[in-house]
Amino acid sequence: MIKILDCLDKDVRDKSNGIILNIIKAGANELEEGQQHPYYNQLSSDGTISQLIQLYKNEDESIVQYSFEQTFAYLFRTLPLPPIIRKEIVDLLKIVSDFEQLAFLAESQENHDAILEENFESELLKSKFHTIDDLKLIYNLLKYGSNSNKIKVALAVKDKVEKFADDEYLEEFNNSMEYEFLKLNDEGKLKIKDKATGIIALNTTII
Repeated sequence: MIKILDCLDKDVRDKSNGIILNIIKAGANELEEGQQHPYYNQLSSDGTISQLIQLYKNEDESIVQYSFEQTFAYLFRTLPLPPIIRKEIVDLLKIVSDFEQLAFLAESQENHDAILEENFESELLKSKFHTIDDLKLIYNLLKYGSNSNKIKVALAVKDKVEKFADDEYLEEFNNSMEYEFLKLNDEGKLKIKDKATGIIALNTTII
């Protein structure tokens, strides 16, 4: 894998990175909360991760950067991002509203300060379009966070989260979706309610 990444032809490297992302993403598909990526140790020991970081630092095309960011979010699930790329990765994931990847990274407490920089907790659950990923991120921040960050997040989201545990509100929320394809099915509504209920339970131990 390193030999491919060392190729001088940028098009070849970009395609290689896409292939690597797909491999890493496939390896993460069956992971449960708290499980480390199955390829992390191998890719760390053989130098692939270091090579990917160097390529990312040298990349100036935003679409290619985002491919790298997804790769790192999958690989470093449950682990602290390397300090050299932590702020950059987290900031760009926030810019593109990739809350799914942020939720993965929030399984490591060491990523929390970067995620919560500039009072980011106040932005959670503002959009209708990634509610379940927002809730997953909130849950992980509360479950794995430091006491000070837990309190900050809990206070910021308490009222908003409690609404999603209410069937009537959840139905109104779903009906307010502008397009039919955005509406939740019964399974989607149940996932949101279950995650909200889990957050409420965590909140009772924090505030």
